[in-house]
Amino acid sequence: MKPATHLALFIFLLGMAALATGCRQEPPDSKIAQEAPAPDPAPASTPRFPVLELDTDAGARAYFKALPPGERLDVLDAALARIFPKCVANPGEREVLAVLSYVGQVLKLKSSARHLGSEVLAEGQAYCYGMARAFEALCRRMGLPARINAVHNFDYMQAHNMAEVYYGGQWHFFDPTYGVFFYDRENYDGAGRILSARELFSGSVSSRFAFMTCDPLWTGNYNPGQVPKLLPDDFRYRGAFTLRQLYDQVLAVGFPFIQSDANTSSFPIDIDMGNTPQLAIGTVNGAFDDVEGCRENGTCPRYHGAPFLGSGSTGFVFHTLTVKSAAPARFKMTYHFLRGSRFEAMGVLELRDVIIERQESRDDTWSVWFRLQSAEGLFLAINRRDVAILDAITVERLQ
Repeated sequence: MKPATHLALFIFLLGMAALATGCRQEPPDSKIAQEAPAPDPAPASTPRFPVLELDTDAGARAYFKALPPGERLDVLDAALARIFPKCVANPGEREVLAVLSYVGQVLKLKSSARHLGSEVLAEGQAYCYGMARAFEALCRRMGLPARINAVHNFDYMQAHNMAEVYYGGQWHFFDPTYGVFFYDRENYDGAGRILSARELFSGSVSSRFAFMTCDPLWTGNYNPGQVPKLLPDDFRYRGAFTLRQLYDQVLAVGFPFIQSDANTSSFPIDIDMGNTPQLAIGTVNGAFDDVEGCRENGTCPRYHGAPFLGSGSTGFVFHTLTVKSAAPARFKMTYHFLRGSRFEAMGVLELRDVIIERQESRDDTWSVWFRLQSAEGLFLAINRRDVAILDAITVERLQ
C-alpha cells in the first residue's frame, strides 16, 4: 500500500489511510501535520469501562449507543431511508449486514479528514477509520450499541479500524472497509453466530469463516440486496496480499487490540542500542509518518514506534518502552512532538531495571535521562492529559 497524504485533521487512534489494500494510521485528533488544536468533542457521556466484565452491562451499552455531538441526523436518516425504504421497528443482524454492505459500496476509498460518521457519509469517501465511523454512526442511529475496534503492529500495514455492534445479548465483529464479518459455520444461514472481536483475537473459537456482504467495493454506488458469500481465498484489492492473508495476520499478531474509546492501551516500542552511541526513530521533519518505520514495499516492522500519546477520541494510549544495550549505561531519550501537541503532563513509570534521573520539557520536546541497570530495561512513557503527536524519538548514550 502507498501511504496517503497528510490529513488536515488529526483523528486520534486510528484514523487510517490505506496502503494498497488496507489502511494506514492517521494522526489523532488534531489539525494537520503541523499544528494540533484541541481534541475533538467527547461523546455525550464519558465514563470509562476498564473491566471486561462491564462490556455488556447497561451503562456500557448506553455509552456505546450515544451519538457524539455534531452528528448530522439528517444525513444519517437519509442513508438509513435509502437502505430501508420501509421503516424498521426492531433492527437486528439482517439490518446490520445491510448497513455493512451499504458502507462498503457507497464510500470511495480515498483520504478524508472527517471524524464523524455523518461527515464521512456526506463527503462520500474515507479510509478504514472513516468507514468504521460511518458504520458505527448508522448502527447507533438505528438504536444499536456500536463501537470502533482498532489493531496495530502487523506486517501488512500500520493499523486497521473495524467495528462491533451489540444485539442478541452479545457483541459482533464487522470490517466496514471490506464489508466482511466472521461466522461460526461455513454457510451463512442465520442459524449460526457472527463472532465477537475478542473471540477472534483471543483464538477462543474453534472455527471462523469470513463472509463478504458486497462486491465490488468502494464504487460510490449502491446495489442493494446482495447476499453474503464466503470470502474467496484469492480475493484482494489493490495489493500484494489477499484479504484472507490480511485477516490471518491481524488476528494472529495484531497488538494492541483496542476494543473501544473506553480502553486504555499500551503501544510497545523496542529500542535496541547495542553498542551504538545514538539511535533515532523517525526524523525530526515535521511529519509523523516515518515514526512507524514502514519499508519501501509498504510493510511495517512491529513495535518500531507509535505516532501519538495521550487521550483522544478512541481511548488513552501510553508507550511501553523496552530498551536494550550491550551493557548497563546512562541514556538520554527525547520525544520530539509536532507543534501544537500538548504534553505538559508527560511522565514515566519505571517497570524493570531502569532508574530515572530527571525529566525536562522544552519547546516541542520532552527528554528523560535514565540509567539502565542491566542489558534490558522497561518503563512507561505516559501523557496524562490531552494528546501529543510524535515527530521522532532520539536516544543518546551518555556513558
